[in-house]
Amino acid sequence: MENEYKVEPYPKWKVLAKKIEEDGLTYGDRIDHDWINEALGLDYSNPGLTYRKGQKLDLERLSHVEDLKNYLLIEKKMALKSLHSVGYLIVTPEEQAEWAQDVLDDQMNKALNKAAVRLNYTDVSKLSDDQKKERVDAMARAAGLKSLVTGKNKLGGSSFARLTGDEK
Repeated sequence: MENEYKVEPYPKWKVLAKKIEEDGLTYGDRIDHDWINEALGLDYSNPGLTYRKGQKLDLERLSHVEDLKNYLLIEKKMALKSLHSVGYLIVTPEEQAEWAQDVLDDQMNKALNKAAVRLNYTDVSKLSDDQKKERVDAMARAAGLKSLVTGKNKLGGSSFARLTGDEK
């Protein structure tokens, strides 16, 4: 009797990497969630699928895709950009730097906004004079970083231009 077991590479992100290569996917190609689900054997069509089990499948897919993203970027120099509710795009080399900068700007803005809220909503009445000074210093640093990130100062000039001396 012949064994009909299918041996797949482990971890599962390697299944995705192999399928990308087999299908000839390259820069500019889109990888849909359905394609990923099929490659990973994730079945969302099961009528008994509960919301909780669906979330578990989503997390499993996300985990494998994050590992795949790291592999593709480092080993193949291919970046995967998330396309909300659709899948992923293999970013072209010509667009990769701009996309990476956009991601960085978004993440820094979110972090700076979160810090600003935390600094602004502090119960100052409970702080010593030294702690109040630390808070004001932290607020100034956060505002300075925000100005560098957004590229504008309060007077409307470009922070980058100020730093490089290109301001007119």
